[in-house]
Amino acid sequence: MKKVLIFLICLIGYQIGCHAQMADEHYYFKNLSVQNGLSQNTVNAILQDKQGFMWFGTKDGLNRYDGLSFRKFKHDDRTRRSIGNNFITALYEDSKGDIWVGTDVGLYIYHPEKDSFRHFAELSIENTKIEHTVTAISGDNKGCVWVAVESQGLFCYDLEEGKLRNYTLKNFPFISTNVQSFVFDNSGTLWIGCYGDGLFFSKDRLQTLHPYVSPVDNQKTYENDVVIGLVKGAYNCLYVGSLKGGVKELNLTSNKLHWSLLIMNCGLVQNRDSIFIIFEWVNMFICAVRSTTLILCPIMLFIPCVRIERVVSGLDLILEV
Repeated sequence: MKKVLIFLICLIGYQIGCHAQMADEHYYFKNLSVQNGLSQNTVNAILQDKQGFMWFGTKDGLNRYDGLSFRKFKHDDRTRRSIGNNFITALYEDSKGDIWVGTDVGLYIYHPEKDSFRHFAELSIENTKIEHTVTAISGDNKGCVWVAVESQGLFCYDLEEGKLRNYTLKNFPFISTNVQSFVFDNSGTLWIGCYGDGLFFSKDRLQTLHPYVSPVDNQKTYENDVVIGLVKGAYNCLYVGSLKGGVKELNLTSNKLHWSLLIMNCGLVQNRDSIFIIFEWVNMFICAVRSTTLILCPIMLFIPCVRIERVVSGLDLILEV
């Protein structure tokens, strides 16, 4: 019986060509697009919920996939239970099983037990609301949901207390661009990747914010770079994907940054291969390189990588026998 391993984001309209290094016999590719029921071919966000459903946020609707067919969620003027906007930008499932859906105009929450959406219009302690494009959603180890919003910084919502805080980041003059990505490491440190300002961290929930400085040369390694993705790795490390630097591994114990053996094993070239997407799922890192190549990098170094050239629009399912 075939087991679904992973779904890939495929944004560029090319014909697919796959070749794996020593692993051709283990992977089979199937493309899903609008012809199969996907609402739109540009997929901005992917989530697998606790029930096993795959969720895909596109430029025209939210899709839930059960392995056989899609269920599409779009705005419907006839009911208040529908999602308020169709341009999906981010997805996150909280501890209660609710799905947080970021759009280009605000935030919505899908409640599975009610099969309905609610506009998240809470007013923050600072008297602000989430009104612009949501770029990322994640949670911390205290049970709070964090949301990055263009021109509004970061919001933190306490699920238990029902309180919303807005960290605009305006008190940090070295931040002039939007938050592109963020993640919490095992110690609770918040790492923030910005669209042009680089990589920063906060150990006190944004009371202070510091740029990452390499202990080797005392330089701000990601200054003027676009940090596309941040992924928490095993053995107390962080994987950082950026347009200029590719994918590098940050050892959180030594604070040293180096070109990842994991990525080198997959044939990427340091300071040449720009990373457009990076995320982790099923013990595997997924990297989109130069917008036309996708690389599957297994965490175990002795397992060969899979490289997909000239990716096709829609979704590619990677199946293992």
